[in-house]
Amino acid sequence: MFRGDKLSSTFMLREFTFTPSAYTATIDSTSGTTIITFVSDSKNADGEKLKWTGTVTGETMEGSVVMTDKKGKVRGDYTFTGQQKKFRGK
Repeated sequence: MFRGDKLSSTFMLREFTFTPSAYTATIDSTSGTTIITFVSDSKNADGEKLKWTGTVTGETMEGSVVMTDKKGKVRGDYTFTGQQKKFRGK
């Protein structure tokens, strides 16, 4: 979830105590389709790190997350895909 200049994951917060982290994004519209690329790095109290990378094209998002322990050993390598959530408004 992107909210207020931060990227967060309910799962990563609940399971591994990773709090929301700042991200950087770049926008490329040279091909006629806008593609947003984002990157975020975070660290929890145990010294574990998360590296998020992904792209947003239209209403579709895909990317990966790599979690490493405090010594740099990979603990998890995840991929994700999703669609923009539609909100029902008045």
